Amino acid sequence: LGLVAVQLVHAIAPLSLVWSAVVVFQRTYNDAQYLVSAGVAATVLHVLFLVLPAWIQRVVTGTWLCAGRKVSFENAPDYYKAQYGFLSHYHRTHPLYAKLNVALNPPFLPRPDLQEAADLSEELRQAGGGMLG
Repeated sequence: LGLVAVQLVHAIAPLSLVWSAVVVFQRTYNDAQYLVSAGVAATVLHVLFLVLPAWIQRVVTGTWLCAGRKVSFENAPDYYKAQYGFLSHYHRTHPLYAKLNVALNPPFLPRPDLQEAADLSEELRQAGGGMLG
């Protein structure tokens, strides 16, 4: 049922967006007929892409150019080391997170596979009652 629902949303959502825009802007747009014809063209393109096989869609949109490229993260810097060089941390500066106490929002995030992460997890569990402070 979940996959069918996702496919249904994938098929209907773009059409509802196009036609809701046509309805909303029809009163304010000088040439309403042009707006309706643009809606029809968008609908035809959408239905065409729904019935075309995926490989044709990739050729038409040019995404085949990106297919098959391997992305390597071997030389990527380790976040848990790099974070010590950051001037600011999102989890410390965002207004919502900034109000959390240090036990719940530590300045530096430990690597999840270390004992420190297990200790922090236990601290978080214990501090859960007094989140702010």
